[in-house]
Amino acid sequence: MLIRAWVRERCKKLIKRCILGSVTYQTDYLVTINEISETAISLVKNWLTEVGMHTECSFDLQTARKAQVGCTCPHHGTGSCDCQIVVLLVYSQRTGPVTLVAHSQDGRTRFGLVDQPEGGELKHLEELIRERIITGAYSIINEDEAASAII
Repeated sequence: MLIRAWVRERCKKLIKRCILGSVTYQTDYLVTINEISETAISLVKNWLTEVGMHTECSFDLQTARKAQVGCTCPHHGTGSCDCQIVVLLVYSQRTGPVTLVAHSQDGRTRFGLVDQPEGGELKHLEELIRERIITGAYSIINEDEAASAII
C-alpha cells in the first residue's frame, strides 16, 4: 500500500509539472494543422490507420488536469482553455511503439515525434509515420486550395 501511495503522489507531481510547463521533451515537429486537437488527432489517426498502423493514447493533458484542483493554464492564465497535449504510441504490424506528441493551443495542433534513441525497426517506423503525416497534411492544403479556387 505504501508503494501505491508513493506512485500516486509521484504521478500527481508529474502531472502538475506537465501542466505548469516544467516538463520538457525533445520533439521534431512535423506539421501544424489549423484545427482543434480532437479534429487534428482524428485526422492523423486515420492517416496512420490507412497504412496499417495503429495508435494508443498514453496521456491526455485535459483528462489529467481534471484531477487537479485550482490548476490554471500557463498560456491563458485560466482554468478553462483549449490547450491540450496528447501522447500517442504508434505501432506497425511488426514493431513499435514510436511516440507521437500532439500539442494544441488556440485552435492549432502541432505534431512531433519524440526522439528515439534506438535504431533499426523503430527508425524505419518513425520515417513511415513522418512520411504519412506530411503527405496527409499536404492533402489538406491541396483540398483547401481547390475549394478556394471554386469559390
